[in-house]
Amino acid sequence: MNAIWKMATKRIKVKESRVVSWLCVGFFVASAVCLVASFWGSLFGPEVLDLLGALGFFITVIAFLTSGSEAVRDYIAKRPRGLAPDWLRPWRWFLIVSAIVLAAIVIASGIPMFLYADGVASSSGPVFEHRAVYELCNHGTYTTVSRWRYLVVGTSFIVGWHGGIAFMDLIGLIYLLFGVKRSMNTKNSTEGGAT
Repeated sequence: MNAIWKMATKRIKVKESRVVSWLCVGFFVASAVCLVASFWGSLFGPEVLDLLGALGFFITVIAFLTSGSEAVRDYIAKRPRGLAPDWLRPWRWFLIVSAIVLAAIVIASGIPMFLYADGVASSSGPVFEHRAVYELCNHGTYTTVSRWRYLVVGTSFIVGWHGGIAFMDLIGLIYLLFGVKRSMNTKNSTEGGAT
């Protein structure tokens, strides 16, 4: 599969590389929008919004595969400041801090899931929807729990899953929009010192 992907992306020319790079940025943004809608739907409803989470995940995977292609990597490497125009540059630190905060939230959401979990929320539907019985499912074994415990485990799973994908979206956006300036400067300085 990897060989087929390399063969397909090798034929992308420079002008097309710019289009594909911006297309990847659009993919990451579209995925983030899908994830926000799915996050809301997973917690409060309507249930149909859950499907957008799967769509956001697949869009993120496609964006990472595309942005990892040789043509896009070469295009970005020639632009150490990334694709972002000057008016977007002040947002760089906001995205970096957001990614750090999001990573901390994802890690923190895993703690209650593992402390209180006998599985994941078993029934379909939003986590905060009232049910007659609150059950957690662990590989086919169901455990009846209190509403509070169900909400903690269900919410922590939803936050962790959606937050993890959103974190990948932010990392992709930071890489494409703001480039790899520091690593490029380090590489150039070591090459210059070797000659």
